[in-house]
Amino acid sequence: MQDQFPYSATDLRQANTITPQTRLSEDLGIDSLKFIELEGIEQELNIAISDDAVASVRDLGGLLEALALA
Repeated sequence: MQDQFPYSATDLRQANTITPQTRLSEDLGIDSLKFIELEGIEQELNIAISDDAVASVRDLGGLLEALALA
């Protein structure tokens, strides 16, 4: 899965402090095309996240909640 994630550990360390409120788009620069790559998490974890849940994810906390509910 590491080769699918668009950011390295160095990139994340250089970002501001990452919290559940960290916005995927504005703070981490994850655009819609990169977000599609994040959906590879579903395959890696063998889970299914509803389209509605994916569409509502705006921040890291929302992504973690969607993963927990899957």
